[in-house]
Amino acid sequence: MKWDRLLAYFYAHTAMFFLFLANYYGYIIYLMTSNFSQLSVSKGTEDNRNCKNNTITLPYFLTTWDSSGFFVCELLFLLSTLLFLSSEIVQMIRLGKYYWKELGNYIQLFVIFSAFLSMGSKPWLLGDIQH
Repeated sequence: MKWDRLLAYFYAHTAMFFLFLANYYGYIIYLMTSNFSQLSVSKGTEDNRNCKNNTITLPYFLTTWDSSGFFVCELLFLLSTLLFLSSEIVQMIRLGKYYWKELGNYIQLFVIFSAFLSMGSKPWLLGDIQH
């Protein structure tokens, strides 16, 4: 009987977490591959005048992400992170001191913190900030 009442909450929480993870992975993949299209690999002799440059190309699905598409990804990532954080805050309020006795809750808070950290470090990862 108890599980029947909590089943809907469990499914909703699981779906929200998977939405968050999908957006997080998409965001990280974009950040880590955005500057690779300009990368060139030197191949040739020791003398730099005789080197041949080969451009590294990305798979088609990574090259189709334009800035407007990434904005949608960023927005979904922010919204899913805020939704995930709000569900953790609700759990903190409902469980009180028992919330802090579960290791899984610390892991979830760390994941949320790392998500906000990756959002905040985007300019440095993309090289938009000059040193």
